[in-house]
Amino acid sequence: MGTFIATKPEEVSKSWLDYWSFGHLLFGAVAYFQIYAIVYYVFAAEFPDWFGYITSINAQQQARLWGLVGATIVGIIWEPIENIGFVKLGWKSPVDSWPNLIIDCIMVFIGALILYYIHIPLVNLTICIGLVILLIVTGYLTKHNTSS
Repeated sequence: MGTFIATKPEEVSKSWLDYWSFGHLLFGAVAYFQIYAIVYYVFAAEFPDWFGYITSINAQQQARLWGLVGATIVGIIWEPIENIGFVKLGWKSPVDSWPNLIIDCIMVFIGALILYYIHIPLVNLTICIGLVILLIVTGYLTKHNTSS
């Protein structure tokens, strides 16, 4: 097992956290926003009784919950695709370590959770843009770190 935080290219996918962990944070935020929008604007607007099994919360709250749960499930399903399918296709190397894989799933959940609690579309968009910048900066710094 690698270090806790990858600071060198050879530590990526071996450490608990690497710059791709921030990509999973962004993945969770974007997945949440898309699932929320689909559930709320397509299903809840057209079929409000479809959500009738939970009577204590309104359609928007239910769509937010669907977004959180859905993004987490998509993130968990994504990891085998990334670590088995992409490796077999030659698009990824090496396979994530178990700690890295678990942290990636947790980061997807945290990304979705951030948007779940901060439910202001403009702020959510700003958060997503900030996560893209963070991913680019940490990736650049990791790839160009030559210190021993």
